[in-house]
Amino acid sequence: MRKSFRSFLVFTLIWGLFVCFSSPIASKCESAFSSIDEIFRIQLTELTDEQLIKAADAIRAEQRARIKTRICLNCSEMTLFVGKNQKIEATVIELPEGERTPKLEWSTSNKAIATCNNGQVKAIAGGNAVITCSATLTDGTYIYEECQVQVNVPVTSVNTDKKNVKLKGGEQYKPVFTIKPDNASDKNLLFESSKPNIASVNADGTIEGTGTGTATITAKAADGSGKSVSITVNVTDNRIKKEVLKKILMFITCNDVAEDVFTADGNYIDKKKLHNYSYFNSVLQIVSEGEWSTSDGGNTWSVKDFLVIHKIYKGYRQYTFDIRFDGKNYLAENGQVVYASKQKWLDESDPSKYGKNSLSNSEFYPYLIVSPKQIGE
Repeated sequence: MRKSFRSFLVFTLIWGLFVCFSSPIASKCESAFSSIDEIFRIQLTELTDEQLIKAADAIRAEQRARIKTRICLNCSEMTLFVGKNQKIEATVIELPEGERTPKLEWSTSNKAIATCNNGQVKAIAGGNAVITCSATLTDGTYIYEECQVQVNVPVTSVNTDKKNVKLKGGEQYKPVFTIKPDNASDKNLLFESSKPNIASVNADGTIEGTGTGTATITAKAADGSGKSVSITVNVTDNRIKKEVLKKILMFITCNDVAEDVFTADGNYIDKKKLHNYSYFNSVLQIVSEGEWSTSDGGNTWSVKDFLVIHKIYKGYRQYTFDIRFDGKNYLAENGQVVYASKQKWLDESDPSKYGKNSLSNSEFYPYLIVSPKQIGE
């Protein structure tokens, strides 16, 4: 058995030398030896089995290193959706002179993910596979090239909980999105606003009212499937102009002093009896508009020391409120009124000279909720 193995190694070594010198690169090999006879004078029989194996391997490695023939593919990687196909083009280049173009063989590392028939790749299921194109030259040299294939499960639908949204300026809303199928490879969404100056949208889908009007927010699947959903956003302006704010204050203060707005038992205020803001001129006169300030562009106003005098009773009333618009009504919150017979007493710290009352409960003071209609809008 050992003799037979040695004979095989000797044959392999001689065959490798023969191929080397019978190939188009023989001239390079012959530069190292004066003739083939000189090579065969090597005492092969004196080499050990291990030396013969190393010699054979070295010859094969040298032979293949000198052959520059290779397979060139038109792509080294590709991404496909399940069910889609793509063709890989392969070309054998730098063939040795006289060498015929070898037959190309195609294989896949995972048929469950992607198959390949003569370079035509078909995506079967989500995952990764390697497509190999190979060939064997006449001298036994094996050449190959690989293409990495990623198969994605595409998004088939994108939906949302609300397709029509109403916002006020500065208000935010984050939609809830549903993406199908559940095993989609990429569930990321890309967001875009048709009019960012009316409604903007950030990377996580949060929508914010930035102006007044209507805008369309589009959420599009990032995987390239083309699936998307649109949301219509209507933004109303909740900023309160100063002329409107003045009417609100007039409405609140004139109803605060009116005596004909109570229910029959005199315990509650009847909403149906509330006066229009223009009634203010009949009973009150503005002494000082006080200090008005806003920190959010007019969405909320803080009014301090709005001072009026009753035309009949000559009593003074000084009001403080925070006023905002909720999209439907104007709301007066954190209200307080200080009243006294003389204006100077309002500036004094002696509680015995003035009275104070909280105006913050709209259940008992319904005029703290002001509709646009009540101020002539």
